[in-house]
Amino acid sequence: MIFLSTFWNAMGALFIAFFVFLPLILLWGFALADLFMRKTGVLHKVLWLLGIIFFPIIGPIVYILLHPIGETREELTPDQPQTSASEQPGEMPTSSG
Repeated sequence: MIFLSTFWNAMGALFIAFFVFLPLILLWGFALADLFMRKTGVLHKVLWLLGIIFFPIIGPIVYILLHPIGETREELTPDQPQTSASEQPGEMPTSSG
């Protein structure tokens, strides 16, 4: 029997591709991106990288569940200066005088 020879075989392959492989690839990519955005030591990153690569299903899940919240570069940068209440976003400030 030829693979994908019938409509239902093709539908089964699409189901597996979209609902199994695609989420796993996205999870893997998110874990790797998050790992490299964190400000941690090199040894810490290498150990997590090896865990994510050698255990491609359970590694990213464990990483996402165990990584501490609030250590990415964006979360550690100071907040942007606050605008005054009279200045609304998208409006030009008015000058008095």
